[in-house]
Amino acid sequence: MMAGADRVEGTLLGNGERTGNVDIVTLALNQYSQGVSPGLDFSDLQAVIDVVTACTELPVHPRHPYAGELVFTAFSGSHQDAIKKGFEAQAKRHAADIKTGNMLYWEIPYLPIDPADLGCTYEAVIRVNSQSGKGGISYLVKQALALDLPRRMQLSFYQVIQVLSEETGKEITMEDIVSSFKKVYRFGGGVHEGRLILKSFTLSEVPPSRPTSPNQENGVHDTGRRFEGKLLVDGAVRMIRGEGNGPLSALLDALHGHLDLHLSVREYSEHSIGEGTSVKAASYVELVKPDADPSDKTIGGYWGVGVDANIAGSALRAVISAANNALGDDPVTPAKAHIVESEADISTAVYDSLSLELPKHLQSAFLKVTKLNTTSTNGAISLDGLISLFRKTYEYDQASQGPFTLREFEGIVSIAGKNEEVIGEGNGPLSAFLAGLHTHLGKNARSPEAPGAELHGQIEIREFAQHSIGTGSSVKAASYVLLGMDAASNRRTAWGIGVDEDISIATAEREEPDFKHPPLPLARIKKVMKNDPEVKMISADAPILFSKACEIFISEVTARAYLVAEQHKRRTLAKADVARALSKSDQFDFLIDIVPREEGAKRSARGGLNRNEPKPGPSGSGTGTVTDGALTTDTNVMLPENVQAAESLLEGEQTNAGLMAQSIPGYPVSGPVNFAYASGSAHHQ
Repeated sequence: MMAGADRVEGTLLGNGERTGNVDIVTLALNQYSQGVSPGLDFSDLQAVIDVVTACTELPVHPRHPYAGELVFTAFSGSHQDAIKKGFEAQAKRHAADIKTGNMLYWEIPYLPIDPADLGCTYEAVIRVNSQSGKGGISYLVKQALALDLPRRMQLSFYQVIQVLSEETGKEITMEDIVSSFKKVYRFGGGVHEGRLILKSFTLSEVPPSRPTSPNQENGVHDTGRRFEGKLLVDGAVRMIRGEGNGPLSALLDALHGHLDLHLSVREYSEHSIGEGTSVKAASYVELVKPDADPSDKTIGGYWGVGVDANIAGSALRAVISAANNALGDDPVTPAKAHIVESEADISTAVYDSLSLELPKHLQSAFLKVTKLNTTSTNGAISLDGLISLFRKTYEYDQASQGPFTLREFEGIVSIAGKNEEVIGEGNGPLSAFLAGLHTHLGKNARSPEAPGAELHGQIEIREFAQHSIGTGSSVKAASYVLLGMDAASNRRTAWGIGVDEDISIATAEREEPDFKHPPLPLARIKKVMKNDPEVKMISADAPILFSKACEIFISEVTARAYLVAEQHKRRTLAKADVARALSKSDQFDFLIDIVPREEGAKRSARGGLNRNEPKPGPSGSGTGTVTDGALTTDTNVMLPENVQAAESLLEGEQTNAGLMAQSIPGYPVSGPVNFAYASGSAHHQ
């Protein structure tokens, strides 16, 4: 056509009326490969092939020029390596040409034209069989996982694929290669995870304890790194810790100290994956056993790969990947603890042995106990000895201690070697148990400083923490409580630990309001209190105190009323439910007491306000009596006159004030209720 011919006759894929006519597809694409446009559109060559084969019922040879299914496929290892390197060089060349505005030319060994120009993909360019080399295999890994393997790792993985190819005797697909890579290097999570799984970690700087170089002696210190992490070992969680010059050596130190797995780094490399904000780091590491010479490359090591958004995280995951290969099926033998130097040592040992995540303050307290008990051995103690000391110090036992009921406690407690029946009530199981324990404190507890003197103080919860142990149906709850008592002579604190299948038994639950049901309207209480002119509104002088008191009151009454309804298997409240919720004497840990009045007390004309005359009592306080086990007030005490008086209640001054109100409208109860504000030397109510 370029020479002036009017037309050119030929065949499609060699199938014509006579032998010798040229294949138009071959002729046109030969010109196209030399930069000459044939004027024919072969952007969807497969559609042309489908039409020809359907009309002639003649197949196209797999190696037919440009149209055969194997025309862009390389099986030879040398060809695959050349194609791989050609793609890499062309990517760099095109990037530079784009910046300078030059034309982009296709130039890849063994690929005269771009398969994409014919509607083909690059997936079939490199295919793997027993003749394939490491270059082709690493190219497919890069295409599938965006991982550019180091040369020595290519050799290591090539051997894996060669064994697979010889065993199966067939072509290895992309899926086979990717699956084998994930399995060998424990990459990608899920079913491919190994025996060691890094769940979380922290890295911190650690200054050296003594100078190790002239720069450090001159005041210039090279800081080390400390690794602390949570590692799954055969499904069991272990806290490990190690130190080194960098993150990798710190993790290897942790594996050596806690798992007796001694490895060192021979080779390390990394590169980025992606661009912009979604970029990630890929790291590759080769580990060797301690008896191997790191410089002797003829001795095989253990390769690992890790990918993470953080470069340190990717390097650490690569180490865990290689450590899984080194570990194999060998049993894990944790090393014994030696010198206990910090809270971290305590936390790690207790967590590994008992699965208890100790609060920070408890770690510090037990560290002091450990040092006192290891003075003769210069702080050295075995892991079994440490755990035994922990159990003995805190009388730790996982046996069940018996059930609680919500907000009420009844049980038998051994106090000073004698079994005592303890009964108490409170906002939650913890406060209920302490309330019952207070009644036995004076007659049973003795001061260590003065054995003949009774302890007079209020026990309070200073700190509380909890976590679960295990998973599924075998999960247990672990709780930690720090109790404190401000006695007349001094202040004391003590830790306690409990484990049980029932979280309410192990922890006595956190003392929180019940949000299961909507609270009764606060406006109703305010309206009731405003109906009587003789009742001075606390909201006029201390609105914050009033609001908080009402909030706690209605939350507690609501929770108790619905509990009564649930006990009677009712979904909605009955009038009697609220009455029963207020039928007992209750002490609250914050600001208020709710106390039912004496049965038979006369109601006022405005709705049952008790107008009993005050009885004589100590100056500045109201008197009270105990009738049938329930506290009832015998006097009406005026509220604080101003904000300063209200604030003094929070400062522990000897002041009592009471506010009386009738029952909630619409929910009659057996008697009106007292809102009492009180303070004392021990604690506020």
